[in-house]
Amino acid sequence: MSLKKGFLKPTISLAALNLDKRKLTIGTFYWLILSFSFYSIFTVIKETLRCYSFWLNEEDFLVISPAENYFYNVFFAYLACIFSFTTISNHWIRRSSTLRNISGYNKAIIFHDKVSFSWYFIFWFTKMGILFYVCTELGLFLEFNLFPDYLILLILMPLVLYLHQWLRLRLVFKNSIIPWMIGVFLSISIVAMGFGVINILPYKRINNLFLRQTIGYHMNVDLPVLKNGIQLGRKSLVREIYLGYSKNYTDSIPLIMTRDYDGPAKEVSFNEISNYIKVEGIKVDEFDRFNLKWNLRIDKSMKMEFVKRLKGELWKNGFRSVYLATTDSSKSLYRSSTSLYQLVRNPEEDYLQVLNEVDGEVTLLLNIENDIIFIDDRENDAIEFHESMKSFFKENGKNGVILFKVDNETTYERYATAFDQVISIVKELRDEWLVENFNVHYAEDEVYDTTQLQRNKLAAQHYPANILEIN
Repeated sequence: MSLKKGFLKPTISLAALNLDKRKLTIGTFYWLILSFSFYSIFTVIKETLRCYSFWLNEEDFLVISPAENYFYNVFFAYLACIFSFTTISNHWIRRSSTLRNISGYNKAIIFHDKVSFSWYFIFWFTKMGILFYVCTELGLFLEFNLFPDYLILLILMPLVLYLHQWLRLRLVFKNSIIPWMIGVFLSISIVAMGFGVINILPYKRINNLFLRQTIGYHMNVDLPVLKNGIQLGRKSLVREIYLGYSKNYTDSIPLIMTRDYDGPAKEVSFNEISNYIKVEGIKVDEFDRFNLKWNLRIDKSMKMEFVKRLKGELWKNGFRSVYLATTDSSKSLYRSSTSLYQLVRNPEEDYLQVLNEVDGEVTLLLNIENDIIFIDDRENDAIEFHESMKSFFKENGKNGVILFKVDNETTYERYATAFDQVISIVKELRDEWLVENFNVHYAEDEVYDTTQLQRNKLAAQHYPANILEIN
């Protein structure tokens, strides 16, 4: 008998599995039952970990929106459907006497490979969860949201797991398995999206449980929309101060509440805030004290009189910079944790002292009175403001200094927005300079190229954001 090409890897027909309508119906029924069981387990674990993680004291991380909840439900439903499909298909392969007689080796490889990979995936998933838990407890993670920041990764995980399930089957059954692979994927997608609307536990009630324990539940703090916020680093070195109005009272008396990294929320008066700042500075190591970040969450309708007072207390206790919490307009669907960096000036420093400091530099006075912007005592609208600022920085470069003055009756939103616009104009000039000299754009987010970092530094040196606040 002559040998034929491919005799070592014979093509096996799907008929070897002896699948008839009765087996497919029973298998589909058990697949749905197993899928829903796995889905229930995964979602219960998700909500349990969310409750257990309340000590993180970060409601932006714990409270999920309806869109986030549905996405996570569909994600776990995909995993549940894939694991249950693996269980059912392995059962069919193991019980196929025809396949056993034709190629026992291939059958064993398929069964062992599919089962071991599924359990390895669960093991890997568990290790990632433990790593996340440890890094979060140590304060090593940046503030991030899995849904917007790692959306592609979450989509690829079930996709890769599913395709791997068919890898061995494709080698054994050849092209005859492709229609089944596509059909099963469509079935899994339909079932997973259907399961996604089913909430095993009431996530909204859990959200409310978290919110009742947070500062935002007790006071109104509507943050301004700014474009140039950055993500803060280690949470263990971030102290947050809320300045807003109480929800329980109709008066307009400002309310200050604070929240430590691992402590409860508490109300602090203006007379007590200085002592609180001093105590928090003492709590951290001497080295870390210089890296301590004060994140100010201030209601956009707050008068600047109280904002100045708060920043003045920080300056008196040795802190020369703050972060202004913002709602990032580019991520309006999600609760943002970005903040705008800002230097703090001596509240007792007068106008003449500032002028002496910038002697020899070219200055431009940006004055805000009752929410009206004046540039060198001339009222400006939005277009004039942008043109005046851009032409000033373009003409004077690193020698140009903006003297930023704001009266007590101006709202915090107008103040923060104007400051943010000046930063945007400076970045716009940096981008134009880089395009002109290196044919690249200015970028700050997730830049890992050392050449790009050096070019960004050169652009920042050419167009520094020289802004001095004056009283």
